[in-house]
Amino acid sequence: QKKFMVRIQNRISVGLGILHYFALRSWKFDNNKLLDTIKALPEEDRKTFYTYDIDYDVRTYMLHSMIGARVYLLKEPLSSIPNARRQLFM
Repeated sequence: QKKFMVRIQNRISVGLGILHYFALRSWKFDNNKLLDTIKALPEEDRKTFYTYDIDYDVRTYMLHSMIGARVYLLKEPLSSIPNARRQLFM
């Protein structure tokens, strides 16, 4: 049993080491050429290819992203969220 857990812990450690670089740095992506291309498209093409600007609330986006990660990546049911919140604030 111990060897199994050591292997699992090593895999977690390697995974965290890889994610560390990407998670702790600030990233800036330049998309000016894409925005210029979208502006150059006729209105009909913008509607066809869904390239129009969409305003969204960052908090709502992050909330939906976290719920999606819990449900689809971690395979946890939505019913487990209240219990997880209680444990978090204990």
